[in-house]
Amino acid sequence: MPEATTLTVVTSVARLLAPVLNSVYGAAKGSIKSRLQSWKAGEDLEKISEYYVRLASVKTIFSRDEALSIDSFYYPSRVSFKKRRKAVNGLSDLPDGCVVVEGVVGQGKSIFMRHLALSMLTDTNQQKIPVFVELRNITAKNSLKSLIWKALQAIGVNPDDEVINYLSKEQKLVLVLDGFDEILENLVIDTIAEISDLKNLNSGLQIIVSSRPQNAIQNIPEFKVVTLEPLRSSDHDAFLKKLGVDSTRRVELLAAIKDSPEDIQDAISTPLMMSIVVLVYESVNQIPPYLSEFFSALFHVVFTQHDSLKEAFRRKHHTGLPENKLQHLFEAFCFVVMQKSYGRTLSTSKFHECFEKAVKYVPDAKCSADKFRADIVGVACLMLEEGVGETTFLHKGILDYFAAAFAARLEALSESFYASIASAYRNWKVTLQFLANIDQHRYLKYYYLVVVSEELEELSTVLRELEDADVAAYAIGLFGEAEIQQAGGITRFTLMPTFRNELAEVAASACREEISSFPVFSTTTDQFKDFALHSRKHINIADNDVTFGLDAAFELYGIDTVRAALVRVEEEYFRKIDFATKQLQEYEDRDAEIDMSFDA
Repeated sequence: MPEATTLTVVTSVARLLAPVLNSVYGAAKGSIKSRLQSWKAGEDLEKISEYYVRLASVKTIFSRDEALSIDSFYYPSRVSFKKRRKAVNGLSDLPDGCVVVEGVVGQGKSIFMRHLALSMLTDTNQQKIPVFVELRNITAKNSLKSLIWKALQAIGVNPDDEVINYLSKEQKLVLVLDGFDEILENLVIDTIAEISDLKNLNSGLQIIVSSRPQNAIQNIPEFKVVTLEPLRSSDHDAFLKKLGVDSTRRVELLAAIKDSPEDIQDAISTPLMMSIVVLVYESVNQIPPYLSEFFSALFHVVFTQHDSLKEAFRRKHHTGLPENKLQHLFEAFCFVVMQKSYGRTLSTSKFHECFEKAVKYVPDAKCSADKFRADIVGVACLMLEEGVGETTFLHKGILDYFAAAFAARLEALSESFYASIASAYRNWKVTLQFLANIDQHRYLKYYYLVVVSEELEELSTVLRELEDADVAAYAIGLFGEAEIQQAGGITRFTLMPTFRNELAEVAASACREEISSFPVFSTTTDQFKDFALHSRKHINIADNDVTFGLDAAFELYGIDTVRAALVRVEEEYFRKIDFATKQLQEYEDRDAEIDMSFDA
């Protein structure tokens, strides 16, 4: 953003912030007032405003050299909640209280969350102070609380629990927590506990969290779950216009989308995919017929074609590698990042570690880590510099796709690869979805018809036995952590799936829906005590608070509804496995028809 523009925006934000900060400071007393000293009569207002200006400025797949203001390209998102749909322009358009905003890959969750935070500054009726935190920055040394503290310090607060409690009680503080699904798996349980404690200990605190579907955050009962709606065909013209596509090109693009295959039209339902469509169409004047080809074409577009559209401009390529070699190296790099489970953001040491391993996988693409980074960040813009010494993927979907592209090249190692990731479904889930398209034959043969078939066989065996204990044991095994708590009139279901494979994830979701409808709220403390006295199942009762596991829940409320849900999942996957078997047979039959004899 140009310096003059930035100064203007800072001044504008300062003008919006001044009244609310000054009123909060004026109402504070004692030690809390001293911790909010920067809010007195606009002191340090310019510095505080810069925090929100940085929040409003992001680099996108279109803006390779400078950050853009979100307002310049943001297209209003719609959400659904309790079968009602509405456009969201600000916080008042969401349900009251704490909310989980869920959306699939490329749905624009992060941009939505930033826009939501910024909208609070312009809504004079709300008078809220948004604190934005990227959850992917949580580490063993940086807890959620420490990240919130840093954000508060950036807006002039000397934070402690007392300040948080005061701002929450006054209903002035909103925590906007982006990217729950990007938290490292071993840190999820601790983060859930932190979020629950923040909510329970600070009456009036509003927390908005974004996540992909079916994550642990959706299990917290105080949180209402809203779903980001896909773009409709009726949105396409307005969305393209917001991206700055001229009217002539919009007419061409809309016609091309209308003429594209049905599965591609279905895929063009997220802001990311629509943006890629624009980039690719600008380059090749057509829409690729397969979803995976969007990402494949993307590398060429951002690395070569994008600059060729600009007259008298050619960006320097630091590695000196031809485009195809650099792409293969980037694919290997993404594969290693996935292997290491390092997530979307890499420190300098992790970047170099992954590069050194990747370059061994592509021996004809020799270059240094620094030059590779310069090309991927400065030329292709598939990764961005963030913070001191950190590099992050422009979008998680880019990491997932290019890791899949490398896996699809493994040839002789393919069977070993699919066997290795059979126990790492959670991390490789989206990558596997890409492989189902770009490496379908081997994906079906070595993964789907092995891993998912085995899970279906186990489920079918359990259901055939018709023993409640077996069904209960299977259902319990679908969750890594499962606990039900009745406290203070609120029932909390903590049901975290194991994510061991696709079928198990679907089965866990189906079971969770049934378990969440158990009438725990109508069971009295005396009934729980009587159960604990006569049952061998463990149940913890402290005062009027009751905590128990699924084994006790099934004995209390029965297993029938869960069994019925599992039967529905079984039927669904019998159909899927049958279809996959036929697909694989078509591959095998085709190979058998190929004539491998050659005339001398």
